[in-house]
Amino acid sequence: MATITIQGTLFDGAGNPVEPTKATLKATRRALDGGVVLAVPTPVEVSGSQLTITAPEGLADLTVHVGDEVLTFPIMIADGYTLGQAVDEAASAEGVRPHDLFRLLQEVQGVRADVERMASTVGDTAREAGETAKTQFDEHCQQQLEQLGEILRSVEQARDATTSTVDAVTEQVEEAARAVTQHKIIAEGAKNNLDVMAAYLESAQEAERKAQQASDTAVEVAAQTGAGIDGAVQRLSALEKQVGGIDSKVEDAFVRLIALEIAGEGDE
Repeated sequence: MATITIQGTLFDGAGNPVEPTKATLKATRRALDGGVVLAVPTPVEVSGSQLTITAPEGLADLTVHVGDEVLTFPIMIADGYTLGQAVDEAASAEGVRPHDLFRLLQEVQGVRADVERMASTVGDTAREAGETAKTQFDEHCQQQLEQLGEILRSVEQARDATTSTVDAVTEQVEEAARAVTQHKIIAEGAKNNLDVMAAYLESAQEAERKAQQASDTAVEVAAQTGAGIDGAVQRLSALEKQVGGIDSKVEDAFVRLIALEIAGEGDE
């Protein structure tokens, strides 16, 4: 693929030459033979208002930097073309004319200059207003600082009073806590005493039950013993009667024996 060099000058819409600060060429389109014109941006030689473009034949994109503005438009690179022809050919194919772009650029730059002048005027006014505002602001800040100092002193006094109150309340709370602890100890002691009394009462009730059982047993035994004594008394009474009868018989026999002895002595 042949390399073609195109030289020429770009003009704005008013016919004035444009002096770019930088220009690059990149092919985002297809070359005439179907190949890619350029894969990466290629620097374009800039000399005043004149550009020198060296690239393969085909349709490419030319990016021109004019001050802070950046413009991109298509150009047709072909053998024998001037820069104007290359731009016009691409413009007819793409419908984009760099003259229109540069005219807009010129208008933008004019507006920018007006804005800068206005900004300068406004800047002077703003500086004066700023100085006045700064003075007023400093005075206001000084007043605010003085008021803040008063507030801080009031806060300090309130804090001291609050600290004293908090200390007093803390002492009362601690005293109440100690009282609660003492009451808790007393309550636990009372509970222990109640437990002891309950155990004692249960023991007393158990002793009472056992005593009642022993009493019932004693009564029953006494009843049985009384019945036995009554029977023994009855038997003793019967024995006494029997003994009394025996005594009578013995006395009778003894009397008869004496009588017999007396009778025997008389016979002698």
